[in-house]
Amino acid sequence: MSTPAVSGTSSSNTQNQAAMTNAYKGLGRDAFLTLLMTQMKNQDPLQPTDDKQFIAQLAQFSALEQTQNMGDNIKSFVESQPILQGANLIGRTVRGYGSDGETQVFGKVDSVKLADGKLILKVGGTEVPSEYVTSIS
Repeated sequence: MSTPAVSGTSSSNTQNQAAMTNAYKGLGRDAFLTLLMTQMKNQDPLQPTDDKQFIAQLAQFSALEQTQNMGDNIKSFVESQPILQGANLIGRTVRGYGSDGETQVFGKVDSVKLADGKLILKVGGTEVPSEYVTSIS
């Protein structure tokens, strides 16, 4: 026997999950530990927390920690991409424009740097923002 579908249940569940996800975004390691310590201090000694529940909470904490570490690693990787791309241009010949957007530049890339998150190429003493490069050979 099948149960009849309740209209709006799926969208309601999705909205509830989204609300819970947004609520947990603000909780970090310190908040979790504070919550866990408060729970342990205030438990009834005659009915202590179920050990299975405690292990589940520790597993959730471990998963949270790993997720935060993975997010930090991804952020670091993404931030390093421009300089790695620039390093591949050293010794290559580029054509483009200087920082003023008007001075034409043609030559080999001597060095690269990041300034305000933007890649700057040094070509024969002239700084060339990567967005002003028109060709690479």
